[in-house]
Amino acid sequence: MKVDIDGGRFIWLRSTESTNDHAIALAKDGAPGGTVVAADAQTAGRGRLGREWVSPGGLNLYFSIILRPELAARDIPLITLMCAVEAAGALRNVPGAQVKLKWPNDLLLEGKKLGGILVESLLRGSAVEFVVAGIGINVNSREEDFPSEVREIATSLFIAANRKHPRAPILKSVAESVIKGAEALEQDGPDGASEMLSIWKIMSATLGRRVRAGDPGHEHEGEAVDLDENGMLLVRKDSGEVVKIISGDVVFL
Repeated sequence: MKVDIDGGRFIWLRSTESTNDHAIALAKDGAPGGTVVAADAQTAGRGRLGREWVSPGGLNLYFSIILRPELAARDIPLITLMCAVEAAGALRNVPGAQVKLKWPNDLLLEGKKLGGILVESLLRGSAVEFVVAGIGINVNSREEDFPSEVREIATSLFIAANRKHPRAPILKSVAESVIKGAEALEQDGPDGASEMLSIWKIMSATLGRRVRAGDPGHEHEGEAVDLDENGMLLVRKDSGEVVKIISGDVVFL
């Protein structure tokens, strides 16, 4: 696959254990921001919370983007939400792909998981040295291509439209959008973050839903009502107390 990335360079691998691991190694060696590492297949793809990301060859997109924004460590959650906003916005250019967002990192299509984002970073003190944003998007998988345990909750652009999609234009559009989104977060400061969060809320499939959210053993049930200025999810419990969800899963109830 050949893709000309505006604002970065592109590395294509037939197979790798994990595009995130490959990109992190390159970033530690000084690879510039905007470098995109993509693979036709992953043998040890990772999602959030240590989960496996099934990555068969020839069907979908698995890629990681090195970002070097001048941001504080506290802003890393905003990068995850920014990646989701930019990926969803780019994917909405595909006919019929009205992608919505599930906090903190899932891309949903017709209520099922179309893709996910895994952000990993290296800090120097309280500053971000680099961020690697790993993005997986189910492009041409058929229902039978998914493991049986996720067939009820996963989807692809192929399943939604009943036709195959070329992967290169989608990768280019999403990657370039994410690179520009990171630049905007850095350059526009709090105003840029606020605007990005406003767009996230418009695209949200989470807010207004009854959820169970948080880390195992520290979960809360209630209505997802808002995001705070740092991108944390606010949940109003039945008692009326509003709790802030910093990490973990969201389950729609």
